[in-house]
Order: sequence, then C-alpha cells, then structure tokens
Amino acid sequence: MSKHSLILIAILGVAAFFRLWQLGNVPASPSLDEVSIGYNAYSLQQTGMDEFGTKFPIILRAYDDWRPALYVYFVIPFVWMMGLSAVSVRMPSVIVSILSIWATYEVAKELVSSDALPHKSYTAYGAYGTVVGLVSAFLLAISPWHIYISRLGHEANAGLAFFIFGGMFFLKKRYVACSICYALSFMSYQSEKIVVPLIVAGIVVLFYKQLWKDKMKLILPAIIAVSLITPFVIASLQPDALIRFTATGVIRPETPVSSIPGIVFWQYISHFNPVWLFSNGGTDAHKVPRLGILYWWEGLFALSGIVWLIRRLMKEGHWRKAGFIFLWLLIGAVPAAITSGAPHVMRSMTSLPMWQVLAALGIYGALNGLKKFSKAAIVSVGLLVLWSISGLFTHYFHTFPNEQSESFQYALSKAIPYVRANEQAYDRIVFSNEKHLYQSYMFFLFYSLYDPVMYQEQGGTVSGGYAETHSFGKYEFRPVDGKHEPVLQSGKTLYIGNIDDFPENTDRLTTFTSLSGDETIIAVER
Repeated sequence: MSKHSLILIAILGVAAFFRLWQLGNVPASPSLDEVSIGYNAYSLQQTGMDEFGTKFPIILRAYDDWRPALYVYFVIPFVWMMGLSAVSVRMPSVIVSILSIWATYEVAKELVSSDALPHKSYTAYGAYGTVVGLVSAFLLAISPWHIYISRLGHEANAGLAFFIFGGMFFLKKRYVACSICYALSFMSYQSEKIVVPLIVAGIVVLFYKQLWKDKMKLILPAIIAVSLITPFVIASLQPDALIRFTATGVIRPETPVSSIPGIVFWQYISHFNPVWLFSNGGTDAHKVPRLGILYWWEGLFALSGIVWLIRRLMKEGHWRKAGFIFLWLLIGAVPAAITSGAPHVMRSMTSLPMWQVLAALGIYGALNGLKKFSKAAIVSVGLLVLWSISGLFTHYFHTFPNEQSESFQYALSKAIPYVRANEQAYDRIVFSNEKHLYQSYMFFLFYSLYDPVMYQEQGGTVSGGYAETHSFGKYEFRPVDGKHEPVLQSGKTLYIGNIDDFPENTDRLTTFTSLSGDETIIAVER
C-alpha cells in the first residue's frame, strides 16, 4: 500500500471519529426533522405507509412542508437493524459524509491533476494532484460546517454527498454513475433541485468538446437520469408540494417586483461575508458555537488558492477545470439567495468542498515555498491547525450540546419517558404543542415507539401544520392554558406544558430542564 493511500485512510479515520463519537448524544437529542424522518421510516418499515397513510411516498408530507422522501428510505434499514433511535436516523448521513470525503479527494485530484502542470507534476511532497486531493480531504474531514451537518439525520447531507459523487464520476468519465448520482442528489434535498440543473448546464458549456466526442456514451445516462427524476419532478410540481417554496421564497405578494433582484443579489453576496463565514455571533443557526463555518486561516489559504488557480491553471490552458471549481463554488449559494433566512448554512452547503479545494491549492503553494520559511514558522502553522481542531472538539462536543439543547427540544425528550412510565394513572394526557413542545405529537410517536399499525387504525396524522392539534388514544396535543382548562367531572388528567402555560403557584409533579439547567417544561395533574 502506498504512502498516500495510508495518509488517505488516516484522514478517513479522523473524519469517522468526528462524525461517530457520541453520535447518539451530540446533538443532545433528535431534532424536529429527525424525529419526523425517523418515525416515518419506522412506519414505512412496519406498514409500508407514512404517518398520513400514504404508501411509499416520493414526497414526504411531514409537517406539511412536503420534503423529498429519499433520505427516509435510507434510514429504514438502520431502523430495522438498530431500532428507532437518534443513531439509526443519523447513521446514513454519517456514512455518506465519510464517503464524500473520499470523493472530494478524487474530485480535487482530477481537477488539478498532474497534467495541468506537466513540468511540475511531482514535488518533494508527492504527485501534484494527489497532494491537493489529500489536503482537500483533510480540510473537509475537520470542517466545522461539514461535521455539523454530517451528524444530523437530514436529507441535506445526502444531497451534498451525491452531488460530490456526481462530480467525481463525471471527471472520471463514468457517465452512467454520474447521471445516477446527480439524479439522487436532485431527489434528496430542496436546494439540489436548483444546483443540479445549474451544474449540468455549466458542464455542458465548459466541457462541450468532451461531451460531443462522447455523445454516444451519453444516451444511456440521459435515459437513466430522466427515468429517475421524472416521477419526482411530477410529484414536486403538485400544488401541495409547492407549499414549501411558496412559504420560504423571496417572492411575496407584498414585495414589489422591482426590488426582488436587489434582494436576491444581496442575499447571495451575504454568503461570502467574512464575518458570517469565519465567526459566530452566538445565534447563528447550524453553526458550532464560537466557530464560523470555515476556519479563518482556511479562508486565507482559499484566497491564495484563488490567485494561484487564476495565474497557473488558466495560464496552462486548463481553464475548463478551473471554471468548474469556480462554478461549483458560486452556484452553492443560489438556493439560499432566493429563499428567506439568508445567509443560510444548510441551503448553501453545496459550495462546501470547493472551499477546501481552493484552500488546499493555497496550502500546496505554501508547501512549495516552505524551504524559504524557518522551522519555527512551519511548527507554528502546525500548532495553529492543532489548536483549531482542539477548539472544534471542545466547542462541538461540550459547548454545543449544553448551550443549544433547547433548540433540539431536549427537555421534551425527558418528559416523554416520564409520561410513559406514569400513563396508567391517568384517564387523559395533554401535551402542549407550542414553544418547547412544538410538534410534540411527533416527538411522542418517536420516543414512545408508538405502534404504526395502531396509529394508522386510530386515524394517523391528519395535518402536520405548525398550529394543528392532534389526538389519538388518551393523548391530546394542543395549546395548554392552565388557567382556563375545563374541569373534568371524573378521571384525572396529566398536563405536560411550558412553565408559562400555568400560574406561578401551580403545584408541579416534576420539572424538565435543558442541559444548561433552564427549567422549560413541567408536569401538572388536574
């Protein structure tokens, strides 16, 4: 086995550690999306139907946000083997994220392969493309952005992984595999519905000579891709399935048409704001506390890599590969630019591996110039990287779960086992569905392993809307107003509500807290 192969295996080992360590406990509990994905996978595995009674859906209705259902099917085998849990929901995401780091190595190696600089194809550090590929893979392995998303059981990471696989197979001219991966990416996550057509259009423009030469080889891949995505496109264009885009898009009835281009432009530009990229104000969603989505030194190397790319690759006549790098980087922010909440970490994550490739190019340039640096400078750079990794470990595995457990509704995860242990003593159990108990019905189904067959017989879910009430068996999920709840003539009721749902002097059976110690949910008997 070659030295470079051993280094790649070590990098994948580092990646696996950061993605598998304490997977069931960090994040502190399954998120709103994860419990939905998990229970629907459980229901499909048990009954062939989702929570609404739809047989093997292409689009998952979920919380009436009509998301692609593909990731749910990836979760089903893990639920079958491991049972319904946070780990079984997150494991497919972890696996494809580790594989995508290997694919990034291959992509970087192909994009900046030794034929780009034949007179400098080998250095003291190894083959030119191989070195850049290894550094790119290492940077992605320790990326706060990639680690955060990789450890969530969410369709976004699957969409990114298949997108990277698609790029890898295209560069290797394995067109059938490329078409399948781009189709799976398109079917995985809402953002990829935009970036996949854009990257395919860009490939046609940049590599038209290669594609024309291989035109007979493209017929079967085109047929496969169209066959895969056509049912998904038809389902995505149904009125209900367009609700998500309508709710999150920048085009609103109250927004003047003339102002929309300006809004889109500034939202797009916001994804390249250094403050957003390299820092965290403390309230930024989907970021590790105290860290940006890129390390600041990574940004400096990326700038150096951009300069290097423009001066060297394009000069040497390999502008198509350079253009592919820039295209990939720039289209990643497009989906977030045309939706609300920009800048958005998750909707723009398709840009991810190209930041690492550019930084690797910058590092490669520095490696070639190391003979000009003192050993003290080299050691300082190494210590800086180790310091960053140490900070990542501390802030993700310790600071993050303690500070952000409320956003993952941790207290609710403790309230449900309490209810299950005491439910026989009550005739009716009422959960609030607001604030810390938002969509509590789905958390209850998930944590209680509620029998999907029984749930379907009891009517299943009627609507997943944010304000909808639910009831099945002795359970109700609705707003709780402890001051005006009706008094039952007989029987006892257990209420699980937010602290401010009840008067201050209410007698509590017990209190449930976040990991930071904040009291958020209480149990009350009436």
